[in-house]
Amino acid sequence: MTADGDRVEAYVVALGRELRGPRRAKDDLLREARDHLTDATEAMVAGGRSELDAQRRAVAAFGSVDDVAPAYQAVLSSGSSRRIGLGLFVVTAAQPVAWDLAVGSAEPDGRVGALLGVGVQVVGIACLVAAPLLVLLGGIGVRRFGIRKGLLRAVLATLVLSLLIAGQAVAMVSVSSTPLPIGLSIAGGIALVPYGLISVASLRCLRALARTQDLGRTRLRS
Repeated sequence: MTADGDRVEAYVVALGRELRGPRRAKDDLLREARDHLTDATEAMVAGGRSELDAQRRAVAAFGSVDDVAPAYQAVLSSGSSRRIGLGLFVVTAAQPVAWDLAVGSAEPDGRVGALLGVGVQVVGIACLVAAPLLVLLGGIGVRRFGIRKGLLRAVLATLVLSLLIAGQAVAMVSVSSTPLPIGLSIAGGIALVPYGLISVASLRCLRALARTQDLGRTRLRS
C-alpha cells in the first residue's frame, strides 16, 4: 500500500504533531500506538476485510487524534516531571560529598562565604523537599487528578532552585581560597553542568505541561 493510503501511518504522524516532550519518550508512545493499530489491522485483514477498510476501522476504534492526544501528552508530561524530580534528588544528595572531595578544606572565606554556605544548605534542603514532591505529583497526582497547577508550580520551583544553587556555587568558589580557574572548573562540574541540565529539562517540561493544558481545553471546547 502506498504512503497516501496508509491510514495507520498518517494517523501516527498526525498524533506526533500534537505532542510535545522528550523525543525518546514520544517516539516510544508513537511506536506503541502504531503497533496497536497495525495489530488491529492485521487481525481484521485475517478476518477477510480489505487492508484499507481494516485500517480505517482500526483508526476509528482507537479514537480521533483530538481525543487521544491529551492523554498521550499527559503521559509525556508526567514522565518528564518524574525524571526531573529523580535527577534533582540524586544531584542534590551528592552535592555535599562531591563538594568536600573537590574543594576539601578550601571553604569560602569571611562572612560572605559563611552566608553563601548557609544559602547553599537552605536551597539544597529545598531541592531535597521539592524532588520527591515532583515525583509524587507527576506520578500518583497525575493518575488521580490529571495535570494540575501544582505540578506546574513544582516544575517552575525546580527551575528556580536549580538556577539559584548553580549561581551560589559559582559565588562560593569566587570567595574561597581556591584559585579562580580551578574553582570555576569545580563549580562547573559539580553544579553548573548538572543543574544546568535540570534547568533545561524543566523548561522543556513546562512547555509540555502547557501543551497538555492546551490540548485539554481544546478537547473541552469541541
